[in-house]
Amino acid sequence: MKFSIVMSMCFAVGVCQTAIDDAQFDTYKDCIDEAKNAKIYLEDLYPGTGSTVECMDEIEITMLKEELGIE
Repeated sequence: MKFSIVMSMCFAVGVCQTAIDDAQFDTYKDCIDEAKNAKIYLEDLYPGTGSTVECMDEIEITMLKEELGIE
């Protein structure tokens, strides 16, 4: 199973953006290790925003895309 980084940033109430990184990792650990770096980068780039960075497997990403209405 492959894992990808999913980043969600909220700039104001109701103004949020979700991005799914194209990179895929073979293990959850590899994904989380890279996600930690992404979280630091986002906090530096967009201080004060409510951002989350997590790893999801292919099934979770498919479900998230359906929920958000994205392809």
